[in-house]
Amino acid sequence: MFGKIKNFLKDSAIYSVSNAAYKGMGVITLPIYSKYLTLSQFGIFVILDPIITILAELLSAGQTNSILYFAKATEEVSKRKKVFFTITILVVSINLLFIVLAHIWGNGILLAIDQSGDITGYLLFIIYISVFRSVNNLFLNKLRADENSIAFTIITLIKIASFVLAIIVLVAFYSFGISGILYAYLFSELLIFIILAFKMFSHFQFEFHSGIATESLKFGFPLIFSAIGIMLLNLSDRFLLNHFIDKSSVGLYDFGYRIAGILNMFLIMPFNLTLMPSVYNVYNTPGYERYYSKLMTYLCFITVWAGLAISLMSEELVRLFALNSDYNNAYTVVPIIILAYIFSAARNVASIGLLVKKKTTYIALLTLSMAILNIVLNIYLIPRYGFITAAYTTLFSYFVFHIVTELISRKYLDIKYETGKLLMLFALAIIVYLFAVNILNGVSIFSFIVKLILIGVFPLLLLPVKFYEEIEIATLKKIFNNISNFSEIKRMISDLLSQRQNGEK
Repeated sequence: MFGKIKNFLKDSAIYSVSNAAYKGMGVITLPIYSKYLTLSQFGIFVILDPIITILAELLSAGQTNSILYFAKATEEVSKRKKVFFTITILVVSINLLFIVLAHIWGNGILLAIDQSGDITGYLLFIIYISVFRSVNNLFLNKLRADENSIAFTIITLIKIASFVLAIIVLVAFYSFGISGILYAYLFSELLIFIILAFKMFSHFQFEFHSGIATESLKFGFPLIFSAIGIMLLNLSDRFLLNHFIDKSSVGLYDFGYRIAGILNMFLIMPFNLTLMPSVYNVYNTPGYERYYSKLMTYLCFITVWAGLAISLMSEELVRLFALNSDYNNAYTVVPIIILAYIFSAARNVASIGLLVKKKTTYIALLTLSMAILNIVLNIYLIPRYGFITAAYTTLFSYFVFHIVTELISRKYLDIKYETGKLLMLFALAIIVYLFAVNILNGVSIFSFIVKLILIGVFPLLLLPVKFYEEIEIATLKKIFNNISNFSEIKRMISDLLSQRQNGEK
């Protein structure tokens, strides 16, 4: 058990570097966006960005997940190479067909999305950024499947550095505006494609097998709808805000969403990148059910604590990243989206039963259902209550998504999650947040210090409600006393896990 958790944490830590940097570029570049783009211009970019993201996911045809599945299901190296080559040819063929069709019908579709015509001039950017990103995502997932987290991280960091550098040159120095951002996207995707293409060449065995392609599509196809459903759940609110209000509201909402994304950037996405390979590796090994249960508990504890910190500091963070006061009110959506992110992360763990039992169709149906629920709620509520409604509907949809996913998943794999502890954790965090916002007003040194104190003592507030096991408390005390002795900390964690396993036996 210790070896599994140690490897999980190691890979998660390595992935966290790349993902934090990748997501971080969206936060790092916020001051540039806010300084050189008006709220309305930022709103246009916010509409273009999800179109590219959704297209890249569609063009991968669910094969990024197939790569992970076949890597664990196929031990023979030569067969893995045949599988990878077949999947790559499949994805490239889909992309080539898309290029032809997009040149024919692309402008008409973009006009249907935004009748103002503000985004039609960016059609070529949309096509080619999406194509290169879809193939790059496939190749990067091959590195994940091989558990080559270091190469994954290095390549991702190169992509980020090239993007940020291009943004500084094209947007800040040459004032290319939205086009500058899209040129930066294209440049970074092309650069990474060249690097990955050379690296992937040795992983090919040049034999296309229709049987492999059929099986791969059968596994991955339902997950296309799952991925698209997640994206619609996350991104459709921007399009509806644009339709019912204006692009300035889209820009304001998305700015706050990106600040909340700090939680996703540093904690949730690295966890998710490590989760899938780990889930398949651990399944049916001794203690796997407790392992899954503890993943849920520790994930929620860490994300709730970090989410509370970001929520309490949301106004300060927005003012830090926004160089234009027009963006200041974006902080109002941050705590709501933070909570939505936490339920989204918990839902990923709750779906383990469906994943290991290959019930991916349920995941797709649930995701699409929640996306439809979110869209319907937004259509009804946004015209009545304004842009903040989009945040609340996102939160509600992810909460329902988590609950329903866990109920269905437990029919196939009955994991005993520590529900009582999780309820206490969420309730206490909400009470602390409401207490703070009701006694503190605005940005000041006093409120900043009080918020820091509340963030620091939050884990201690869980002691009276017996959130921690006695052995966890004892181990944490020893770790604190030996904080500078890393080898001793590793030994204590090993002893802790060993005692748990002995207890289970």
